[in-house]
Amino acid sequence: MVRTLTAAWMVVVGLALLPAMVFAQSSFTGVVKDSSGAVLPGVTVEAASDVLIEKVRTVVTDSEGQYRIVDLRPGTYSLSFTLPGFNTFRRDELQLPSEFTMTVEAEMRVGAVEETVTVTGESPVVDVTTAVHTQVLDREAIDAIPTGRSIQGMAQLVVGVTLNLPDTGGARAMQQTYMATHGISAGNAIDRIIDYTFALGGPIKKDKVWFFTSARYFSVNNFIANTLFDDGSQGVDDQYIKSALARLTWQMSPKNKLSGYFDEIDKYRGHDMQSLEDPEEAALQWFSPAYHTASVKWTSTVSNSLLVEAGYSRNLEYYTNSYQDGVGKPRFTQEWLASPSRQEIGLGGRRTAATAENTQSPERHNVQASLSYVTGAHNFKFGVQQTWGDFWHTVDANGDLTQRYRSTAATGPFAVPDSVTIRNTPLFYGERLNRDLGIYAQDSWRLNRLTVNGGIRWENVKAQVHASESPAGRFVPARSTPVIENVPNWKDWAPRFSAVYDLFGNGKTALKYSINRYNQIRTTGIAANYNPLLSQTATLPWRDISGDDIAQGERNCTGYPRVGCEIDFLGLSSNFGIAALNEFGDYPRTWNLEQAIEVQHELLTGLSVSGAFFSGGLHNLTSTINQSWSLADYAPFTFYSPITGQPFEVFARSVEASQRPTRNLDTFDPDRKHKYQAFSFEGKWRMPWGGQVFGGTSIERERFRSCTAPDDPNYVNYTGLDVFGASVGGILNYNTQRFCDEFAHDIPFRKSYKLAGTMPIKWGIDFSVAFQSNDSPDSLRQMQVTRGVSRYPATCPAPCPAGQIIMPTGVFGQSALSINLEAQRATFVERITQLDFKVSRTFRFGRMSVLPVFEVFNVNNSDAIISYVSTDALNTAFLRPNSIMQGRMYGLGATVRW
Repeated sequence: MVRTLTAAWMVVVGLALLPAMVFAQSSFTGVVKDSSGAVLPGVTVEAASDVLIEKVRTVVTDSEGQYRIVDLRPGTYSLSFTLPGFNTFRRDELQLPSEFTMTVEAEMRVGAVEETVTVTGESPVVDVTTAVHTQVLDREAIDAIPTGRSIQGMAQLVVGVTLNLPDTGGARAMQQTYMATHGISAGNAIDRIIDYTFALGGPIKKDKVWFFTSARYFSVNNFIANTLFDDGSQGVDDQYIKSALARLTWQMSPKNKLSGYFDEIDKYRGHDMQSLEDPEEAALQWFSPAYHTASVKWTSTVSNSLLVEAGYSRNLEYYTNSYQDGVGKPRFTQEWLASPSRQEIGLGGRRTAATAENTQSPERHNVQASLSYVTGAHNFKFGVQQTWGDFWHTVDANGDLTQRYRSTAATGPFAVPDSVTIRNTPLFYGERLNRDLGIYAQDSWRLNRLTVNGGIRWENVKAQVHASESPAGRFVPARSTPVIENVPNWKDWAPRFSAVYDLFGNGKTALKYSINRYNQIRTTGIAANYNPLLSQTATLPWRDISGDDIAQGERNCTGYPRVGCEIDFLGLSSNFGIAALNEFGDYPRTWNLEQAIEVQHELLTGLSVSGAFFSGGLHNLTSTINQSWSLADYAPFTFYSPITGQPFEVFARSVEASQRPTRNLDTFDPDRKHKYQAFSFEGKWRMPWGGQVFGGTSIERERFRSCTAPDDPNYVNYTGLDVFGASVGGILNYNTQRFCDEFAHDIPFRKSYKLAGTMPIKWGIDFSVAFQSNDSPDSLRQMQVTRGVSRYPATCPAPCPAGQIIMPTGVFGQSALSINLEAQRATFVERITQLDFKVSRTFRFGRMSVLPVFEVFNVNNSDAIISYVSTDALNTAFLRPNSIMQGRMYGLGATVRW
């Protein structure tokens, strides 16, 4: 049975507490007064910086003496204030970070205009006008602090951000590691990391046209534990990325600017594999036939208070995951039948072929436009965003199945057939995002010390299934589907509100509160769930009666087990692979209501500290109910934990019920619940003698309740679906009654500690360090059981009946069950603690500078386990390490600028 249960999203990087983030560009704001304290309207305020192609941005203070300069790039600025009859007031060396509103006040005295009063001082470090919670890694930090030079590698330095897999020195930079916020004989190791980057930019026509180009070759080769090539050398996951970018900016007139860029990427991965997998046969190859991004944007400062922006962007990410050369066989030949993927679930490992080949071809188009009205105290913005695009997929596999074995050390690997995971391949299907439309308006008012931001956003998400055809496979006939529209067609509002109070009126202490609704981001994923050609799998018992190690049997064969019918199709849904298993129940869009409160304070000059609390939860969660089943189709049965031996109750579905067509209704479930809480404590210090230090700690917890079961009292877990929509391994995870409600269990808080910084020492040498200590990924203990095959281990403690069949064939209609033995987030692997440092020195030769660097990653040489070969308590490889932290690594490099 396939269930579609809405997954939760975590707190994202740079959590947006401002309404819609449409006022999130960097800016200056403040009030200009005379020496008596009276406000001064009509003062000309100029922001000058080399980061502005127009060099200077100018506004005039309003009737309340307030000004605001928006849409600024991060960098070093000078502010000057001029008014006839008064001295010119000037502030230099203001370091404006990204996503930051800097408050700079000015006091002007009566005098000659040609007289200039220059005030020196540190740049303000507290934002007292916006509730955006950000941690900015500026160019100094990016260049100096040891990281893997990827978005994820740098993001893991930010308090509150976690990666699903740790990145040591860029060892995982070839693949996307996912960011979230709020016994090895030959171990994992780095073979090599190569990173060449070239960049060149400058004016084509001074103050008019500017260009920037860059090119990068980045290669990371990782040794994979317990993998060997045929020549006896250790298996290597070899991979590279080649990219080139070109950007052009044209200052068409003093008020109009046009910019555009194009970024092309060529990505290759020679051997995508895990521990114990055969690199010659079972590894996948990755290719990127079309992988690029393009964008163009027009900006017009119509007046001092009116800004117009419009742009278009396009993103293609076509990629293929292919068998190794020679592994794929012609369909329906004897070679094809004999060459499916073979997975060892007992001892761990895979050979013959990877699970399946696939292509993914998403295309995204986006247009947006906005109009901003900006004064010193009042800022209004109105805009529209529209996204659309297609997503095509193909999936194919040798034999249209995977053969699974549950062997022991005594028998050796791939010796004891257990089951097969059949597929409805070959497949060609697609979906279209007709529109993801957002129309928003928001207002920001500054009332003395209080700044109030309010906004409203109307959103419409509409998608469809494309008409397509797929040929016949081993277990399915030829299939086709017409266009299926309005899956979904949601129209929702998203209100936002935040307030910021300058507690003492000196710009050094800000109290911030926000409450915002965020509708769940959706593209074509909903439509894919209702595509009749969606990739589907089912795990069925298998006996190798003929002894030829080929799973024989076609769908609906009888007489199992016998030669020619070695796969037990009993209980397989009659509409498997030929119809959409799920029906769209016209359920509403899931949304998150989040509240946050934060206090930010400038403790010392250049030193800011903050404490924040976030809480939120998902609403309009869904569950999936198979309308062909009822609770009357189940009978209680006793399982025993292979770990503790203690009994617990499961429910066996009748064979007759299992054979009925699957009719899953995805529907709104008022009983499902999701909540998260997060605390963070952070600090950042820009030291007077140069350098900076930032870091802090975060504590967070996420809990779910998913106990709806009118069709299955085993309580299916909300996880278990792979990227193609099929259940992972053909088996869904079941929480059972014990673990469906995590609010009833002691789910621990996840804690992380981070500190990073750079500072000059003697002889022009800079020393940089990065320290992080994070909880590892979740590590859920399970028991994966195949009907009539799986037995309790001989070491199963009493009262567990050691050696006995767990799921008797005459009792269970389910072909397989994967039962969770604990709550989803109750157990982690090992804590991951890592220390990195870098030493660098800049040498200058006229207009050229050379920056050689020496880096050491994982100085403490941690060998913490990251993942296991198996968390199935019935397997011999239970809790056997699959991957560990990359060991200590050394790096040499140089950056040349001119």
